[in-house]
Amino acid sequence: MSTPSMAHHAPTESEISSIAADIRKTSPQLGIAKVLLEIKQRQPTWMLSEKVPPFPPQILTISV
Repeated sequence: MSTPSMAHHAPTESEISSIAADIRKTSPQLGIAKVLLEIKQRQPTWMLSEKVPPFPPQILTISV
């Protein structure tokens, strides 16, 4: 018998932007690497890469 695996999801740019904006609003001091780590912790089934920015650059400049 095989063990069930977690389904993987390729998030849309909109999904990534939304969660990244939420993280930046609550933790504006975080850099790209920490935001990416937080996204991966919140959405473990999402397929993300550190080589390609997971969200548009304007997310990095959100002011609270």
